[in-house]
Parts: sequence; structure tokens; C-alpha cells
Amino acid sequence: MPSTELRSALRIGFRSRDDWLCPYGGDAVYFGGLMDESVPIRGITRVSAEQAEDLLVRYGKKSPEEQPEDRPPPELEGAEVEELGRTG
Repeated sequence: MPSTELRSALRIGFRSRDDWLCPYGGDAVYFGGLMDESVPIRGITRVSAEQAEDLLVRYGKKSPEEQPEDRPPPELEGAEVEELGRTG
């Protein structure tokens, strides 16, 4: 579930019932400034080294390096499209 408050939160934390973060069992991310808010964890995905680098550049934590123009787009899981043939 998206939240616009996460970007300006003064603190962030996690709640888990069994010390293992997972998308089941009510685990959540807590954050807040003047008011506390929580967002349930719906999924956890490993971030590759390339994705981590892209995030650091995107949020201004690292300056971008020269990127080759022919860099292929990243592989996405679950974004398959089935092309249907015409009949008749």
C-alpha cells in the first residue's frame, strides 16, 4: 500500500510477531513524524547490486556515473504479455 508520509518521516521501524519479517502474519513498517502510521508488509524481494546503485542515484545519495546508451532494460518478473491471434 503506498504512503506519501514515508518520505518525510522522522523515524522508521518494523513490527513482527516472531522476529522474522515476512509478508504474512501482520508484520508492518511503522514510521511517523507528528503522527504514527503503519503500512503492512505485502512482499519482500532481494535487491540486486545494480538496483541498489540505481536507488542511491535516484535519491541523490550518489552521483550518476556515465551509463552506456545500449544498456538493456532490467528484467521484470510477472510482466508477461500474451499476444492473442486473430480469428476469422
